Amino acid sequence: SNPNPLLERRRSSIERGSTKDEHSTEQDAPKDGAKMLLRMMNLEVKTRQSHRREKLLRGVFDAMSCQVQLAKRARKTFTDEEAQTVHAAFVRCAGHERSELPSENALFSCLLDLGLTGTSVAEKQEVWRQIAVAFGNPLPAFEEEVDEATMHECDKLQGLVRRQGDGVCEQELILYVMPAIRLALQELVEDEMDQRLHRLDGGDRDVSAVPVKLCARVARLMGVDIRLFTRMAQEIAQAEGHSSRPRGTEVVNISLEHAARAVVACRERVARKLRRRELPLKQDLCMTEAKIISSRPHLLELHLRFQERVRDEPDRTDETEVIGEDSVFRLFKEMGQLPSDTQAPDLGEFLHLDMMEVGRRFSFARVHRILETQRQGRLEFIQEELESVFAHGRRGAPALTPAAAAQALSQLHLNPVRREDQNDITNILAEAVGVNCHGALTFQSFQALCMRVQDRLSLLRYEAGFECGVVVGLSEIQVMNLWEAFHALEPPQEGLFKGVAHTSYKNDDEFESLDGEEPSKALVALDVGTMPTLANGFMTYISANAPRPLVQVTNGRYLCARLAERWTSCVLRKALRLLRLPSDYVQCLEDDELAPVLADHFGLPEATTCRSIGEALCLGTPEELHRKAQALGFAQAQLLGWEAVRAESSSVKLSKFENV
Repeated sequence: SNPNPLLERRRSSIERGSTKDEHSTEQDAPKDGAKMLLRMMNLEVKTRQSHRREKLLRGVFDAMSCQVQLAKRARKTFTDEEAQTVHAAFVRCAGHERSELPSENALFSCLLDLGLTGTSVAEKQEVWRQIAVAFGNPLPAFEEEVDEATMHECDKLQGLVRRQGDGVCEQELILYVMPAIRLALQELVEDEMDQRLHRLDGGDRDVSAVPVKLCARVARLMGVDIRLFTRMAQEIAQAEGHSSRPRGTEVVNISLEHAARAVVACRERVARKLRRRELPLKQDLCMTEAKIISSRPHLLELHLRFQERVRDEPDRTDETEVIGEDSVFRLFKEMGQLPSDTQAPDLGEFLHLDMMEVGRRFSFARVHRILETQRQGRLEFIQEELESVFAHGRRGAPALTPAAAAQALSQLHLNPVRREDQNDITNILAEAVGVNCHGALTFQSFQALCMRVQDRLSLLRYEAGFECGVVVGLSEIQVMNLWEAFHALEPPQEGLFKGVAHTSYKNDDEFESLDGEEPSKALVALDVGTMPTLANGFMTYISANAPRPLVQVTNGRYLCARLAERWTSCVLRKALRLLRLPSDYVQCLEDDELAPVLADHFGLPEATTCRSIGEALCLGTPEELHRKAQALGFAQAQLLGWEAVRAESSSVKLSKFENV
């Protein structure tokens, strides 16, 4: 074999050094030993540097190969519909004259249109990290406390407009940014699903083969509709080709990676459809991006119910979308804004003054303006209380961290009773802190957050009262009348956030006995933030002493089918809410999608119209449909480990936010 020249040179140098040592004096020996030691140390340093350089190159190569794989997957799954959606979002955020997204704010707005901004605080922080990587900026540090200089620097960097060539083009967005964000969200969702699965079964599970039904249960706990997740998981498993079953058959087990991809895809689809509904409202109402985000999800809910009232108008024309005085009062009652709190500015007074000045026909812009005026009055009414809570929560810092904001909301009693409703409030909090890369809330942002949460709780309070009326067999109009009548008899509350209504019972054992009872008895035991005390007690008395439900049962399938044809979109959406479906999923559904989704949850995939649903289930009136949906929703809540409505005594404190 050929000798190694490097080893030969080293051997010859050592021999020359040893020969020199024989004929040299004793004074030269230490110098030669020091030179040899320096040579060996230099060789060791170079070896370490070469290993470090090799490791770095290997990591860069792995990252490039991962990026190439993500780009290949993006090209493979990129459809014409996806291309049109991405192009429309890119043009809207970049402008018609630019071919790049010039700033981090523009890229975030584009990702908002595409539904890729995440739902939790951790997911939104990861999205901002990926945005910083796309522009080559330093990664944002999400610390416990953010000082004012850091916030100013983050805001400045976030709004900095790059010159042409330094932004993100459409091809980069499609092939690199979007796949990287989807992968990051998928990893976070996969970790969360793994933790929830471990809590459910209490043992280690093979993550390569998890039952689809168990994954669907975990997905619902994470705010994703079960049926939507199941369909998405089936599509992903069939597309990957890892299932041993023939194509077209139902997949029983999937990997945890595919389940996480299905959850991310479901959230992305729902967020896109909600954003598609928001953009026309943003243009019509001349709202800024920050204002439209601070109005979620109250604005969309108000618009949906306004459209339902427009369709019910007797003298409606196709050219105008206005409603009358009675419809406006009913709309505000459905949103939980009427009757107003006794010490807060009364919405009814604002409404009467506006009718005297403008007229008795209301467009959506006018309705929204009235609510905004009343909201400003509420904000001025609670200004001192919010300032006190904000100063206590920030503890010397210029802004609130997400954890401190959650504690402040809990201190203000702005948290619901049911767990699925708590998920809604947590998502609102995450959305409020996720609009900035530093993830902190200033006082103005905290004010907007409190108003958003209070509007959401008002709606949840009304819906909980409506559920109580459904148990008894009352129609929605009767529930509204009862609520308004008993509200006039209520004693004045101590404050806007302190006025928590409680049902009076003899002892705590009576509360505990309601948890194991049937849905009708558990649902009427409403507590924090539901119906007023007197109305709640009245419905409790009716449900306990009425010989039979007040709902009139329709006989005959043909008659049921004829009556079911009159079901409106308002009736169908209320049925979906009683089924305990996620609120954002119900909001994103179009009117022609309501009946198929409702039939699917009733186990009638072949029924696609209201007539076929009523004929198959022998249901005719809206009250019958709502009772049927409520019973199924209660069974689903028991499967998920939720109570229908938690009944707590007045001595139990409000539940705190968990895992922010």
